[in-house]
Amino acid sequence: QAAPVTAPPGQTPSAPSGTLVQSARPLTPPSREVAALPVQEQARARPVVTQSAVRPSNLFVQAGAFGNYDNAYRLSARLTRYGNSQVTPVSVNGQQLFRVRIGPVASVKEADSILEWISDVAPQARIVAD
Repeated sequence: QAAPVTAPPGQTPSAPSGTLVQSARPLTPPSREVAALPVQEQARARPVVTQSAVRPSNLFVQAGAFGNYDNAYRLSARLTRYGNSQVTPVSVNGQQLFRVRIGPVASVKEADSILEWISDVAPQARIVAD
C-alpha cells in the first residue's frame, strides 16, 4: 500500500487536500552523484529510471511433430482455442518435421494448465524450452 506523501516544510503539496499520492520508491540505491550532494539537495534530486526490454518467454507446449504438414496443420487448428498455436518446420537428423506448438507461454504454471487442457487432443504433448 502506498503511504500519503507529505510536502517538505515550507512547500505546499501539489495534490488537492485529502488526496493520497502514491510515491515511487527507487528499487536501486541513489546514484553516487546524488549521494555526494548535500542532504537538502539530495531530497530535490530526481531519480534516474532505467528501462530494459522484457525478454519473451521461451516456454512452449509442443503437441506433436509430424512428417506431413497437413497432419500438423489439422492438429494446430484443433488447438487454437487453447492459445497461440503454430506450425514450425524443423530439420531433425536430416528429416523435415513440422512441430505443432502453443506459445510462447509466460510460466510453467500456464504451460501445465495448457497441457492439462489439451491432454485429450494431444496426449503426447510436452513442455519444451526453445
